[in-house]
Amino acid sequence: MGRAPCCEKMGLKRGPWTPEEDKILVAHIHSHGHSNWRALPKQAGLLRCGKSCRLRWINYLRPDIKRGNFTDEEEQSIIQLHQLLGNRWSAIAARLPGRTDNEIKNVWHTHLKKRLDPRQGQDEEARRADRQGGARAVLARALRLVHAHRVDVHGLGGGGAARQLGQLRLRLGVRQGGVLHLVRGVGGVPDRR
Repeated sequence: MGRAPCCEKMGLKRGPWTPEEDKILVAHIHSHGHSNWRALPKQAGLLRCGKSCRLRWINYLRPDIKRGNFTDEEEQSIIQLHQLLGNRWSAIAARLPGRTDNEIKNVWHTHLKKRLDPRQGQDEEARRADRQGGARAVLARALRLVHAHRVDVHGLGGGGAARQLGQLRLRLGVRQGGVLHLVRGVGGVPDRR
């Protein structure tokens, strides 16, 4: 058997809610409650699915929802609760009366996260430059170590070079083959592939 098909398969309305639909939903919930979301749209005369009605009520139409901007105290609470609970928006919302999980999630991603990590506000090109700068620093360090220890990175010097390369990998914290990948063809070290 299974569940009834979703909105698009049943020809139900999708997209933004109209003020008339909001009034119908609020009136129906005030008079009959909301014990069965799947049956509610048909009972209320709405051409919406039950999930859409439930989300509209929970996120926008409930009378106990706080409207307007978040206070500084609410923002600090969200930051602290996020450190404790992570992205568990419902758990955070349960500790902030009148705020919905969806609203808290949106405030986190649009304002608070950027405030905590200044790099979040940068465009992708700036973040890429930061990452490349980090990679260049690792590469420069690898090259300094290679030249300082006179390591034959291509294994041309026999067994001793392999041992030196292993020691170099340990110093750099690079996995097998990583140093060769960083060093080949850069900074005067010939690429002998």
